[in-house]
Amino acid sequence: MLALSITVVLCLIVVNGALAMSELAVVSARSSRLRAMAEDGSRGAQAALELAADSGRFLSSVQIGITMVGVVSGAFSGATLGRPLGAALAGLGVPADWAPTLGTTLVVAVITYLSLIIGELVPKQIALRDPEAVAARIAIPMRWVARIAAPLVWLLDASQDAVLRALGLNQQGEEGVTDEEIRMTIAEAERSGVLKTAERVMIAGVMGIADRRAADLMTPSGQIDVLYLDQSPEQMMERLRGTEHGRLPVLETEDGPVLGILPVRTALTAHDAGTSAEELRALIREAPRVAPETGVLAVIGDLQTAPVHMVLVMDGERLAGAITGMDVLEPIAGTFRDEGSDAPAVIERDMGGHLVAGWMPAEQFAKSFRIELDPEEGSARDFETVAGWVLHRLGGIPQEGQSFEADGRIIEVADMDGMHIDKLLVTRTQPRKPDRRTAPSRRG
Repeated sequence: MLALSITVVLCLIVVNGALAMSELAVVSARSSRLRAMAEDGSRGAQAALELAADSGRFLSSVQIGITMVGVVSGAFSGATLGRPLGAALAGLGVPADWAPTLGTTLVVAVITYLSLIIGELVPKQIALRDPEAVAARIAIPMRWVARIAAPLVWLLDASQDAVLRALGLNQQGEEGVTDEEIRMTIAEAERSGVLKTAERVMIAGVMGIADRRAADLMTPSGQIDVLYLDQSPEQMMERLRGTEHGRLPVLETEDGPVLGILPVRTALTAHDAGTSAEELRALIREAPRVAPETGVLAVIGDLQTAPVHMVLVMDGERLAGAITGMDVLEPIAGTFRDEGSDAPAVIERDMGGHLVAGWMPAEQFAKSFRIELDPEEGSARDFETVAGWVLHRLGGIPQEGQSFEADGRIIEVADMDGMHIDKLLVTRTQPRKPDRRTAPSRRG
């Protein structure tokens, strides 16, 4: 009889472990992997997906099972194992007044220990190591458990709702994930090494760009090349040959209406073939037009469907600016150097120090200023430019004026373009003057 009681208690502990393991496995399993397993013919994976789809009822069923197992295990073990153990202790010389209590206490302690190890910790570790495989194996029997417990779950849910209504409380739906929670998760991923600093900066750029407007991204009309059709053919051809851009906005006159976009290469090819300047009008292509306050996501949609990869920003009938795919990419990935740009990477200042462009290659910067980029042996490099190196050193997006020291140089962030480093100021550290009171004296 004692052996049977011990067997029953151990079985209850194992059942508790199975319930705890199934709960964590189904909750932790990735839906994408379960769907792939289900498409490969796994009935267990399909059952796990069904349980996860109605996780509230499933978790309630598991909790009912765990509670019932705990109650039965405690009552059964105390009644059937505590007394025999107390009698055995009394036979070993333990005072009769103490033996029953001591026996029950020892039984509860042992069962609590086994419940924690076999009924909780080990099963949950197994579930966490391969949640999809565990969920697929245990989902079918757990689906039957959920069906059997469904009436009790309904009763408990109804009772809970009644109590909440009596207290004047309304049930709250699940809160969506907030931007702050996403940013905290990304920051934690960077600290743990899952994300590199450059990746985290790009993700932050993606999250921030959705809140911006067309006016924030556009290149103003005064800074872009524009073709006017009231110019002479020679002037128009000179403008087309002299531009570094692949397409130009076309206006009838300087103050006239915007006609569209002219592909430069197509226009030059047509002119070389003998097409007159007037016939260039037929080559003008329509481009999407948006207001300055248009959201960036709408602008991206227009760029994706536009026949030319340019969106015109219109302030009424006037051209306010233009947006290309590069204008959208730069807030995310950083500023790109123009192919035709002759701007030097390093400029020596009259007052001392050097201004360094953020796009300067990191290796070239290190060689020019004799700075070791990776002082730690075996450190992984996740940057190519000096701006990327500064982000790596500072561990995040800096503020203008923020600085650090490296190999006898002070690296200061001189100019920021949004979230990206545009210019750095590099100066020598001031040599420290020796303290006469502590400097060693020379004796001949």
